[in-house]
Amino acid sequence: MSKTTVFINTAMRQTQIALLKERGQTWEKWESNYSESQTVLVNLKKLLTKQKTKWSELEGIVACHGPGGFTGTRVGVSVTNAIAFGLKIPLAKIDVFELYAQRYPEEKGFLVISKINPEEFLVRGFGNLKKMFSEVAIVSEQELIARIKKKEVKLTGEILPEEKKKLLLHKNLSWLSSRKPWQLSLEKISFQKKPVEPWYFKEAKITLSKKSVS
Repeated sequence: MSKTTVFINTAMRQTQIALLKERGQTWEKWESNYSESQTVLVNLKKLLTKQKTKWSELEGIVACHGPGGFTGTRVGVSVTNAIAFGLKIPLAKIDVFELYAQRYPEEKGFLVISKINPEEFLVRGFGNLKKMFSEVAIVSEQELIARIKKKEVKLTGEILPEEKKKLLLHKNLSWLSSRKPWQLSLEKISFQKKPVEPWYFKEAKITLSKKSVS
């Protein structure tokens, strides 16, 4: 779409910003600590300066619009909309699940999971596991294991180390490498003129009936 594009993500535990150019991508990330409103623009300005890029050179901007917590997600989406409006450039959105999918394009199949409360995960499947969770679903750990059964399944996503350790007690589950660099393909993203809408954890459209898990 554009030769120089900015990416902003405040929907995850680590805030991410990136400058995407034809010659390569530069990513920076830091622990959010609920300070996104004070850090995102400051660090974005530093990144542009470091990459010798002017605001006027930006031709597009992408936001990770969720799902995430209310405050963090809202900050990134608001900053994205404001920059797009001020510079009169097109904008686009990508969700957390698609972002992880782009991180591991070589994998044949995996599940992206995110803990949304002490009892439940958000889950979506990709590749040959897409049929298992073709849409984002809310499930308990028990429901997740019941759906997977004894299949060999790779996982990735947003959970705490202790939650990850507990899941990996199931020998048929494994975790994709967290050392894999992040990447974003603009060819898979549709740009638009209308503002991006945030996606928060508690939207009703991402529920899963108990009956469909059995």
